[in-house]
This record gives sequence, C-alpha cells and structure tokens, in this order.
Amino acid sequence: MKPYKKLFRFLIAAVFLIFLAAFQIAFLNPYFSGLNFFVILAIYLALTKNNAKAMVFSWFGGLLTSTSSFAGFGTNGLILLVFAAILILLRSTVFLAGKTANILMAAVSGIVIYHFLNWIIVNILAFFGASASGNIAFYFAGPGIFVELIAAIMILPLMLKIKKLKNG
Repeated sequence: MKPYKKLFRFLIAAVFLIFLAAFQIAFLNPYFSGLNFFVILAIYLALTKNNAKAMVFSWFGGLLTSTSSFAGFGTNGLILLVFAAILILLRSTVFLAGKTANILMAAVSGIVIYHFLNWIIVNILAFFGASASGNIAFYFAGPGIFVELIAAIMILPLMLKIKKLKNG
C-alpha cells in the first residue's frame, strides 16, 4: 500500500473518532448517561482481531470523551486502553469462535468489565487524591448500563454480519 493511502486512512479514522466523540458528548451523554460507543467499538475491534486498532482507537476515543467525564483528564483513555487489552486477551482464550452466543457473551461481559474497571481506576485515583471516589452502585445501577447492554447486543452482531457480507 502506498504511503499516502495509509496517511489518508489514518486521517479518515481520526476524523471519524472526533465526530463519534462529539456525537457522544453532545447528544448521547445528556440523554443516555453511560452509553459509550467507544466500548462497543473496542469490543468489535477485539472480536475481529484488529488488536492495534482496538488499542489505539480505545485510547484516542477515551481521551476525546474524557473531556466530559467527572474523573481527571485522560482517565477514560486509560480505562479504555486497559479494557481493550483485557478484551484482546479474552478473545484469544475465551471467545475463540465467532458464534452468536460468543458475540453476545462478549458484549455483556465486556460492558460489565468496562464498568467494573471504570470503578476500580476512579477509586484508585481517588485514593491518590486525583479525583472523587465513586460508589459501585453509581456504575451499575443507573439506566445507562442497561441502554449500553441493549445497544451492544443490537449493534455488535449487526456490525459483524456487515463485515462478513463485505468480505464475501
């Protein structure tokens, strides 16, 4: 592939992530608190074995969305980066086949792992005085996690079917 094509793809991906983060911050956060498209994107990229893209997109998307987070700047990027690494490890050990049951299990377990990891990292930062601590019920009891679970269960199989049709 020619170097200018790689640069062009990189720029398109960066602009897409910026628009996705802007859409999430402006429209989704006020109405569906807890819905994070970058979590769904990380699960999708990990399931499709795009490890480098999962790590980079998760980190960059986390940095973009951490501007509207109550934790310190960059915390969401760190959480999504660790989350993508955990998903890559889980995909290579647990979610080996691309069956529908595994996709749904990856979506549900991925959302739960993300929220638990979010709670752990925010409380570690609170221990060091970098942010306010949070009750675990705040991360799991709100309507946002249910909206995120439903969105992940609906979007992930659809994205994987589109990818399968595209690849033939």
